[in-house]
Amino acid sequence: MEKTQDAISLRYYWPGMEEDIRKWVLECPPCQAKRNVLKIKKAYVPIEVTEPLELVGMDLVGKLTPTKNGHQYICVMIDYFTKWTEAYPLKTKCAAEVTDCIMDFFYKFGAPKRLLTDQGREFVNTLNYNVCEKLGIKRSLCSPYHPQTNGLVEKMNGTIQRTLTKLVGEKPNTWDGHLQATLFALRTKKQLTTRYSPFFLMFGREARYPTEVPEEYLVTNDGVEALIAQETQPVGMKSLPAHYRRAQANMGKVREKIKRKREEIGHDDHFKVGQKVMRANIRQEQRKGGKMETSMLGPFTIVKLEGKSADLVTPKSKVIHKVNIDQLSPYIEPTPRIPHKWITESAMSLSPSSQVASTSAPAPSVPVLSPSSQVASTSAPAPSVPVPSPSSPVASPSSPAPSSPALSPSSPAASPSPPSATVCVPSDILETVVHNIWAGKKPEVLWSKAGPYKLFTRNLQEHLRPDALVESEIINAYLTIALSNFSEAGRGRGYLLDSFQMTDIWRGKNKGLRKIDPLDYDVLIGAVCEHHHWTLTVMYPKKRQSLYVDPFGASEEALKKCSAVTRAFMRQRGHNCSRWSSQTVPHARQVDATSCGVIVCKLADMILNEEDMEDVFDKTSILRMRLQIGKRLIKETDDLTNLCRACGSYDTDVQWIACTPCDQWFHRSCVGQPPVEAPFYCPLCI
Repeated sequence: MEKTQDAISLRYYWPGMEEDIRKWVLECPPCQAKRNVLKIKKAYVPIEVTEPLELVGMDLVGKLTPTKNGHQYICVMIDYFTKWTEAYPLKTKCAAEVTDCIMDFFYKFGAPKRLLTDQGREFVNTLNYNVCEKLGIKRSLCSPYHPQTNGLVEKMNGTIQRTLTKLVGEKPNTWDGHLQATLFALRTKKQLTTRYSPFFLMFGREARYPTEVPEEYLVTNDGVEALIAQETQPVGMKSLPAHYRRAQANMGKVREKIKRKREEIGHDDHFKVGQKVMRANIRQEQRKGGKMETSMLGPFTIVKLEGKSADLVTPKSKVIHKVNIDQLSPYIEPTPRIPHKWITESAMSLSPSSQVASTSAPAPSVPVLSPSSQVASTSAPAPSVPVPSPSSPVASPSSPAPSSPALSPSSPAASPSPPSATVCVPSDILETVVHNIWAGKKPEVLWSKAGPYKLFTRNLQEHLRPDALVESEIINAYLTIALSNFSEAGRGRGYLLDSFQMTDIWRGKNKGLRKIDPLDYDVLIGAVCEHHHWTLTVMYPKKRQSLYVDPFGASEEALKKCSAVTRAFMRQRGHNCSRWSSQTVPHARQVDATSCGVIVCKLADMILNEEDMEDVFDKTSILRMRLQIGKRLIKETDDLTNLCRACGSYDTDVQWIACTPCDQWFHRSCVGQPPVEAPFYCPLCI
């Protein structure tokens, strides 16, 4: 999922894209049908490498569906450091064809120091040993019946098979025609352990996509001759050793994270009658030649549960009796996406009004943290909150309770809503809430909204907790709040260049950006994400200058590039900036590998407020800043009154229900269709 997000965000942008991509991937039916579920073991002994081609893993995939060219196997080779993958279609798995693959790899990249394989006869034979000895390649073998030793290749085998299954569709005998396209996709996407793409670590640059080739690209003999005569090393190759060290540090962090996870016991799925599930394709697992088929069948609906046995019904009403629930996995049903533009226009077309007054009930376990108006409670017993039927007029959280025609006749009359009052949440309570979110003690709900950016529990838990890399949604939301305070304080007019827009500007791509006049603003600010490292760019159009801040310290080369790209941005919008300058500000340096996003948010605050820079960014101060960011995002959120706190969307075509203690509103479908006759307690109040 992160690879898909990274590949799309490098080239496109729309509001709420991270949530849309996550939803699209999770709900993809072909992906769910080919889902790969691994059993987690506690023992974990990783293989550590320090440079490219230090260790290359090799394995065979097959027997696959025979193609028209007679190919039935795939020979996969992968470099353990860069994760660069080579794959060769084979007609047989004899020693001669496998040796040809080793020679092809050698002609492209040179000889690896060590080659790791299993003990199959296609690898353990005199021919292979003689070739490796001539090339100076040392051989290592996996233990019998223990493929985890060569786990990286085994994992890649499954990835290649699942990708090919999606591409071939109903023509499984054409998989060899899609093999190179599959490899290109794997090589050019960010690898989750190194945080770099294999293409970048191998060649010192990212792959150029067809959409990135200039329309007019003139190549002359004189230009080529002049370039060859320089005989200088490209800039990307010079910086590769530093990127290797960073990739090695990233791999170390991932190894520690996996080790901690392996020590934990996996969780059980809790199925219920009526739930849609996928069922493991046992025939495919036990039959040779069936690896290109889907590994999960369905969806099915559970009609009966008894212990670990379940009865399923197919879409054609055929009942399958006594299926072990270990073979089942939950099915995520695709739902239509509501475009952000429609949501915004619908919200603006409705006039705000007061909420239904709540009555006293058991105090919620977590206080309401939204700074929007909160309805006071009375001392009367808590009445149930009725929900309109589908045929009744549209009801939303903004509908006034006393005059609403959506209330059923049998419902008790709701008391009038008292004047709203702003709730001031103490800072220590907010700090406790943030800590509980990090610890996984809070349910999945919407906590904050700043402009188009919505932050749920998983955003704050996975991307703001200690030692986590801060994601773009959090940085953009925080900068939106900081710019809003900047304008409200009368310091000037500010404009946020979204991190995706600012990164495109940094790369010299200004197409698709909103047509704005920079001179209408006193400051334009945006974060740049390049090679998974955050930096900050601030433009002052009226002063004809820009600031560039790198948590590791801005180099002269980066300052020159900042001056060039910001000047080009101004010129493209019709402003002559011949005297444009770029500089940085003194600040403490980043000392770890994950706090760059936190430091960028803090430095942006200090620059906008003209405050003194931090003296040190140690572990304690970084943790304090993470807490400050979390508390501020929750406290200074936009009004969440008209949004469902479970899904964060505004939809008038569904039924709503309000929590009896805290008066927060939810779609009934998002909270399991609770009965309208009884008091409802939201996930925050349970």
